[in-house]
Amino acid sequence: YRAAALPNVVLRQLFMDKDKNVAASLAMLLVKAVGIYPPGTVVQLSDGSPGLVVSPGPNSLQPTVTLYAPASTKMDAPIVDLSAEADLKIVEAIRPNALAPEVMAWLNPEKRLSYFYSVNYAIRDGAA
Repeated sequence: YRAAALPNVVLRQLFMDKDKNVAASLAMLLVKAVGIYPPGTVVQLSDGSPGLVVSPGPNSLQPTVTLYAPASTKMDAPIVDLSAEADLKIVEAIRPNALAPEVMAWLNPEKRLSYFYSVNYAIRDGAA
């Protein structure tokens, strides 16, 4: 066994190896559907704040992120659409066990996400 890879690393590897393992069109559809940083990925933003990807967004590099904000309740946490924020970007994906325990407990990716993907996504983009 080996340590689990971060979601963005797995997607990058799948895309890089698309000719070996998966049809190129399927790899492209997967990246379009879930983005480079799939929901549930813990990330660090360019302003230094940690966050949790909650939606892929219109651009695979600019998802929607819930920001760590311990002063607010989880229901009132700031949510940022990175496609609308020119100065804010993802610097890196972070292994959840690398976070401070209080940050991990607040973000709590295992209990905060629901996944909904539409089959129409690929058809709408003309990829199917």
